[in-house]
Amino acid sequence: MKRNISLDILRILAIFFVIMAHVFEDAYNLPDLEHLSFSNVDAWSAYLGFTFGRLGVPIFLMLTGYFLVDRDWTQERISQFYRNNLLKLFVTWELWIAIYFLYSRFYLHANVDGGTYFQQAFFVEPVNMPNAWYMPMILGIYLFLPHVSITIKQMNSKILIFMSVLLGIYLFLVPTINQTLLIFKLPAISNQLDLSFSGGYYAMYVVLGYYMKKLKDQNFRLPWGLDVIVTIALIVMTAGYQVLAYRHGVSYNVWYDFIMLPLVSVFLFSLFNRLKIKVSGTKAIVDISNSSFGIFLIHYPIFVAMKYYLLPLHKNFGYLVLLSLIVYLVSLLIVYPLQKTRLGKWIFYK
Repeated sequence: MKRNISLDILRILAIFFVIMAHVFEDAYNLPDLEHLSFSNVDAWSAYLGFTFGRLGVPIFLMLTGYFLVDRDWTQERISQFYRNNLLKLFVTWELWIAIYFLYSRFYLHANVDGGTYFQQAFFVEPVNMPNAWYMPMILGIYLFLPHVSITIKQMNSKILIFMSVLLGIYLFLVPTINQTLLIFKLPAISNQLDLSFSGGYYAMYVVLGYYMKKLKDQNFRLPWGLDVIVTIALIVMTAGYQVLAYRHGVSYNVWYDFIMLPLVSVFLFSLFNRLKIKVSGTKAIVDISNSSFGIFLIHYPIFVAMKYYLLPLHKNFGYLVLLSLIVYLVSLLIVYPLQKTRLGKWIFYK
């Protein structure tokens, strides 16, 4: 299959969104938002930043579904996936648990000891980094992905669509309804259907990526202008919903179970997936794209150092986007050469 450079660019954009999420959340200190008197400009600045930032993880998960679910999963290929992907990812994360522990202990002077490290290493204690929650989740998805992929490919398409819609209602629509009821001080509804075995809303993003692959194979595409308009509209509506919550005294930073987030992720993914980009320096784009996971792992300590010693935080949208870009570039300059070394291939999962 010919490489789609536009999806490499989308992956680069996704890790930039992840950095934006951490920069904006740190700058605006979300738990205190309801106690601040934000102007309309400040509120929209904060929540647009949160919205863009929250798109990173769905895009990464959709890329996982796009490239992995539709594979020909033979027993040999499953074994190779577990050895070359799952096991290597696990080892990489264990190395970073140790790195984060040393960083917390000796740089942040956190109250952690050897017992804390071993609990974190055995996944019975969370790692105190804002990006760390992603790793146990993606390891769990990788563990079951080959077998779930086989089941998905063998299912009748109508049954698969029905189940996806059903899961979407309970995993995205019900939480959104409850959040809306909370905003207007109304009692929440109670979801009695246990869908934990499905992998939850994170797994749904992987399935959405699989759907995007099938639509691409069938040459289905929306009109380009419609794709752009809907993407922008959904981003504005998602930010506006958070502003609405804030104006009603509810501090809400959009989460992955909010109904508009999978929608905007799908349209944004569709927008890039349709592009046929022909540029010079394709290899450089691919190399930068392949650095995304390393940037994900290293960017937060770099951001912390920069905000304390070089670029203090200011509540300004343009400034925070620029700061996110600088953190991205510094992270890339570190990861890009190191990942080509023998040790770097393990540290950065190459």
